[in-house]
Formats: sequence, structure tokens, C-alpha cells
Amino acid sequence: MTLSEYTGRHPRDASGGVRIGRAVRHHHWQPNGTRSEPCANCESTLSLHERHVLVTLVEDDFGDAVRRYLCDERCLREWVEET
Repeated sequence: MTLSEYTGRHPRDASGGVRIGRAVRHHHWQPNGTRSEPCANCESTLSLHERHVLVTLVEDDFGDAVRRYLCDERCLREWVEET
């Protein structure tokens, strides 16, 4: 599945009208240090200067967007799987 095919899908354990607005391959380069975030699926600590998947979540009733970071496409796939 391509990353664009995740648009509109709902993450596992999402509440209400939260859905994926965008999913892209990403890396965040900073000259003076590295930023890290937990993976939304497996909770591994991600160094954002390394390649990862950035997901923007949107809620139907609000215009606010929230960023979530995932290790790779495998974690993204697991994150949206219905169990």
C-alpha cells in the first residue's frame, strides 16, 4: 500500500472523527542536536534526523492537525489495522 492510500483511514484506538490527513516519508535535520519522539505504534524512541513516517491526524469537527511519528511503513500498517 502506498502512503497516500492511508489518507482518510482511522488509527487503531482513535477516538471520534480522528483520521489520517497525510502520511509521508520524513526526516528532520537540525544542525545543533537531534530531536526524538516515540513511535505512535510500537513506542520505540525515534531519532527524527533518521528516515521515518510522519502522519498528520485531523479531526472532522476541528481544523487542528496533530503530528504522529512512526518507525516505518510496517508500523503505519499495524497502527491502522483493525483488530
